[in-house]
Amino acid sequence: MARRPSPYGRPYKRERARLLAQGLHCSLGLVCGHRALADSADHDPPLALHDHRPGSGCCRLQPACLDCQKVQGKFVARAKKLGARPPVAPAPSRVW
Repeated sequence: MARRPSPYGRPYKRERARLLAQGLHCSLGLVCGHRALADSADHDPPLALHDHRPGSGCCRLQPACLDCQKVQGKFVARAKKLGARPPVAPAPSRVW
């Protein structure tokens, strides 16, 4: 079986650097209330909750602070333990 590329390869590192260079505040706000400056980039939806395919547009990066990411990680782990299923992507619209 072919090995999947890492979700943290060069494209991720470039996008993360671009995102953090903007000086944005944390978009999660779980601990900081959206007041902390982002010091990391968070996948939305979280990698643990979907089948990530780099370059496919399956998720986006959002600015986050490390404290909020830690809390979110605990929530995601708990949800997975309880049997949470990955979100289903909506069917593409036929209306343009």
